[in-house]
Amino acid sequence: AFLASSLSELRSNLRDAGSCFQDATSRTGQRPIILVFAGQTGQRPRLSPEAYEGSILLRRHLDAVDRTIQSLGQRSLFPGIFSGSSLDLVDLHCQQFAIQYAVARAWIDSGICISRVLGHSFGQLVGLCVASVLSLRDGLRLIVGRASLIQSEWGPERGSMLRVDADE
Repeated sequence: AFLASSLSELRSNLRDAGSCFQDATSRTGQRPIILVFAGQTGQRPRLSPEAYEGSILLRRHLDAVDRTIQSLGQRSLFPGIFSGSSLDLVDLHCQQFAIQYAVARAWIDSGICISRVLGHSFGQLVGLCVASVLSLRDGLRLIVGRASLIQSEWGPERGSMLRVDADE
């Protein structure tokens, strides 16, 4: 992560980040592992109870997310995360965050070396937490606050996206 106060500084920082990435690949001879975190990908996330029971690392991170969510005044992830039942937006986003975060942290704890993280929409917040740029608590506060605002303030118009192909 970096700050840029001008377009030239942004270009320079991006160029430097890219060269580090290429240098790391050539030094190790291995391709880097990049985690990409999704935004809202559906309406009913579901985690296998067998995966939860069978992986100490996954369970440890899901339990930490659950404790943090409850400390923020939200409902527990359990048992709903196993059922795939329909959820309100806050619960949906908390469960989607929890699954992505816990799986990534379990992989990291098992020794997988992650080179980069990327995220789309609230997946950016997952990536920031996995990379320890944001604490789990702060990341979940943002997830809960964002979902609450969307749920309560976003009217019947659901919005749209626009892409503009243009030079600078």
